[in-house]
Amino acid sequence: MDGHGILEDFVNKTTYIGQFKQGKKNGQGTLKISDEKQIQGTFKDDQLCGKCIEITKTVQIVNLKQSVTETIEEGEFKNGKKTGIFTTKITCNNSKIEKTKYFEDDILIYEDEN
Repeated sequence: MDGHGILEDFVNKTTYIGQFKQGKKNGQGTLKISDEKQIQGTFKDDQLCGKCIEITKTVQIVNLKQSVTETIEEGEFKNGKKTGIFTTKITCNNSKIEKTKYFEDDILIYEDEN
């Protein structure tokens, strides 16, 4: 398959919406991992590659109060793994935290809260 399309993986419960080349994810796309998490960015040969944005939203209810947390991580992927500097913005009930993280081969090496 070449062009734009949708791929649903019922085993891993993921949905990819984006560009394909020779049946593989290639080009711009969005990978929805769950109702709470999705990754937008560039894919090459079915792997995240280049600049990507990972968005995670969680909702918690404690003592009848709802808390919504949104985390946005932006950085580079290489062969499907986080590589280099990522900026992280966390919003929780109007409070904002920003962090800088450094990854090597998908392993967190350093984290700094701004």
